[in-house]
Amino acid sequence: MVMSEIPLSELKGFLMEETLARKRFESLLYGAKSPMVIFKGKEMIVEMFNESYGEIYHGHNLLGKPLFESISELQDSPFPSILRGVYETGETYTSTEGLARIINRRTGNVEERYFDTTFSRIDFGDEDFRILAMPREVTDKVKYKKLLEQSIEQLEEEKSWREFFVSTITHDLINPLTVISISLDSLKRKVNQPDEIMRIAERMKDNLNRAKQMTEDLLDVNRLEAGEWPALHFHLCCIRKIVEETIYNLERMYPERLQAKITDQVIEGHWDQTAINRILSNLVSNAINYGNPQTKVTVELSFNAGDVFLSVHNWGDPISEQDQTLIFNKYHRGSRRFDTQRKGWGIGLTLVKGLSQAQGGNINLTSTQENGTIFVVKLPIKNDSTVRGQVDYRD
Repeated sequence: MVMSEIPLSELKGFLMEETLARKRFESLLYGAKSPMVIFKGKEMIVEMFNESYGEIYHGHNLLGKPLFESISELQDSPFPSILRGVYETGETYTSTEGLARIINRRTGNVEERYFDTTFSRIDFGDEDFRILAMPREVTDKVKYKKLLEQSIEQLEEEKSWREFFVSTITHDLINPLTVISISLDSLKRKVNQPDEIMRIAERMKDNLNRAKQMTEDLLDVNRLEAGEWPALHFHLCCIRKIVEETIYNLERMYPERLQAKITDQVIEGHWDQTAINRILSNLVSNAINYGNPQTKVTVELSFNAGDVFLSVHNWGDPISEQDQTLIFNKYHRGSRRFDTQRKGWGIGLTLVKGLSQAQGGNINLTSTQENGTIFVVKLPIKNDSTVRGQVDYRD
């Protein structure tokens, strides 16, 4: 039956029924607490939306405009292709945790927000299809999940580090103990060779000191991690002499690898001599291990405006910006941390930072391809009122 054959009364009834159905639909949409929006035609013109949807895009002028013109930040998202697919096929599509970068008109910032959204095609009986979109924001859930995944990843990395750390420290502590054991056996056969006994005794002493220093480093780092300061003993001393003596000992370990630039000024203050030795030894050891082996490591001591500056410079691959933010953390050794050719516990720089701060100072790092890597420790001279360790003055 063609339209002209439909009785006028039936036609009026049909139109009234369709009008009522549309009114009921609009009442449902506008009254819904969940966000709902209708896009009309291939241009995805925003035909109607409720208050909840308007809150998502607060400040955007949406009504009667193509969606991706009024919300231009969505143009590069997956949503345009999703809407086209639903419009052309009529198949409902559900997007899970879809990312929408939305400009916050209140602040002007682009916010990353996530939505579970159902897209359905609707036929109102005219020439254009509509798309009904019902987004449900899940931003908090997604962010929490990402934080949880990040925490799990960090725990896994820390677990790997702890296993690596235990293996390394066991290896490193066994070495000096093995040397001492072998030396004791040698002493039994050298009872009539006093010079040889003295040489063996010196070697045993060096290895005992090495094992003792390893243990002290580990204990001090654990104190720092627990929020405590290392137990330091301050007395009046000349820092130039401490640095010169430390460099002399380091040159025996790393022949022809060091060069020194030390001020001629006599700089006296209250410091912990052992702490300064440990700071410099750790920084030089790092520079040797990770720097270009064909270049020298430069140790510099300078003085300016009441502060002492102790710097260690090496050439080689720069430390990445990401590693620079983490390098003073316990167990961190940068992107090459599992390189077994460069052994270390990953606590040296944590210790250096703690020992510097415990003496009222701090440490800074710069690292570029052009200028190399430079660690600078700043220590105040008049630090008797700023020290943070256990103070023991011995003038």
